[in-house]
Amino acid sequence: MTAKKIEALEGEMEQFKTGLEKFSTMKERFAYMKNCMKNQFRRVEEMLRRLFEMQTQTSLVVPMANPNQDLTGIPWTNRT
Repeated sequence: MTAKKIEALEGEMEQFKTGLEKFSTMKERFAYMKNCMKNQFRRVEEMLRRLFEMQTQTSLVVPMANPNQDLTGIPWTNRT
């Protein structure tokens, strides 16, 4: 009777150990994925910061063509 209880406890301990190993492996995977995501977020954040800096350095005013401008002197227009 005692031997059966010991065997049952050993089986449960083995299952617990296996579950703990699986959990540990999953925990390591999640930590790795979290680290990768942090690195990607940092890269995106840096790219956005650089784009914002570039945008603030360039002029926000876009020159527009004069709608009344005489375009007959431009070489690609046909003169007749």
